Amino acid sequence: MNQQLTTLLRKRKTIVLVILVLGIVIIGLIWQFGQLGIKEKEGEPSAGLSNKDVILFEGEPSALFSVEQTAKLGTLEINVYNVEESSYSALELDENYQRIIKRYLAVQIKVFNPSNDKTENLLIGLMDDRGNKYNLDPAVSSYVPDLKEFGRNMNIYPRIIQEGYIFFSNVDERATEVQLIFAVTSTKEKIAFKINR
Repeated sequence: MNQQLTTLLRKRKTIVLVILVLGIVIIGLIWQFGQLGIKEKEGEPSAGLSNKDVILFEGEPSALFSVEQTAKLGTLEINVYNVEESSYSALELDENYQRIIKRYLAVQIKVFNPSNDKTENLLIGLMDDRGNKYNLDPAVSSYVPDLKEFGRNMNIYPRIIQEGYIFFSNVDERATEVQLIFAVTSTKEKIAFKINR
């Protein structure tokens, strides 16, 4: 009887151990896939396209504007003002334990929703003339505190003006022109501002 009980306990321990190991492996895989998605959102050129990226980067914008012009998109009025390119020392280290220098493109925008009752969900992306696509990289704002960040909430509420800088990192230095693309999720309509570098 004692031997049967010992065998049964060993089998239970083995089963629990196997379940625990499988759980850890599954959590690790989920975390790894999550990290891949985060890297794409941090401004690196996109390899695969998410639903948001399909809206932003597939097809042509309905209108093309220049910096300083006012554009209408859905119920929104959008202005693009200043464009700045520079670099910062990131916290990451290279193989010689030196801080990595990262380049960024900062664009000052103002978005106004004159509607009395409609909230618009705004999408913003960047595409260069070499075909690279970039998503916003809000982490850059931590390194350049003198530039007021636009904000991370892209729901533009009625009768609200939201203004500040948006950031993109590691934009290809060989690109001579970029398009700053705005889209609204409600209609999937998009417009672009042409920016010469």
